[in-house]
Amino acid sequence: MAEHLVDIADRRVVPYLIHFSERGMVPSIIRVKRNYWGPLVRTRKLVTEVVDGERVESVIEGPDLGELVSVYSILGKNLAYMNKLGVTHGDLHTGNVIIRRGVPLIFDWDYAVPPAFGNLGFDFVNLLKDTYDTFDRYGKSDCLELDSIGVALKTSFGEEMDRPLEVSHEEIHRFAKERFKYIN
Repeated sequence: MAEHLVDIADRRVVPYLIHFSERGMVPSIIRVKRNYWGPLVRTRKLVTEVVDGERVESVIEGPDLGELVSVYSILGKNLAYMNKLGVTHGDLHTGNVIIRRGVPLIFDWDYAVPPAFGNLGFDFVNLLKDTYDTFDRYGKSDCLELDSIGVALKTSFGEEMDRPLEVSHEEIHRFAKERFKYIN
C-alpha cells in the first residue's frame, strides 16, 4: 500500500482523526509518529494511505455531476458528526475532498483544531461557499445540480446534528491509545 505523510500541527486532534479514519471519513491511518520541534512544541505526523480517486473540484469541472448529490449528502453527515465532537478541519474546500467509489474522504488536516478550540460550523460554511465559487468558476452556477447539492448538504447536516452522539471523547482517546499506542 502506498503511504502519505501528513503533518498535524495540534497533536490533540490526532485521536479524533483516528476515529474518523475508522468511520471511513478520512484516509486510513497506518501509523502515528511523534515529531518534536523543541521543548514546548510537540506535533504529530500521520502516515496514511494514498487515496485513489477524484477531487470534488475535478468532478465539478467535468460533465457528469450526478454523483455529487449523494457525495454531498454524505459530506453533510460527516461534517455534522465532526461538529458534534467539536473538531474543525480549518481549511475545508472542494480540493480537500476525494471521492473514492462514491464515498467522500476529507484530507489535508494540517490546520485541524481539537474540541474547545474549533469554530463550529466553520467547515460547513467554508465548503458550501467554495462549492458555489467552484461552480461559478467553471461557468456552471446556473445548473440545477448546484441547488440539489446545497440542499443535500444542508439537509443531511441538520439531520445528523439532531441525532445523539454515539461515542464519548474518552472512548475516542482510549481507542486511539490502544490502536496506535498513542501518547499525548
